[in-house]
Amino acid sequence: MAEKASGGVQSVERVFELLELITDAGGDVTLSELSSSTDLPLPTIHRLLRTLVTLGYIR
Repeated sequence: MAEKASGGVQSVERVFELLELITDAGGDVTLSELSSSTDLPLPTIHRLLRTLVTLGYIR
């Protein structure tokens, strides 16, 4: 996982890390790959991505 900014909001940091990984992969990445790259549990990644889909940031 990338170096964390001190005093940041953890969920925002996680979302931006996921967006960067998805972008770097050209949009073609699995939940398992995201989990391996971030050390986040699959349910956390699923919840964050579901929120991004609902808000229209990813499809």
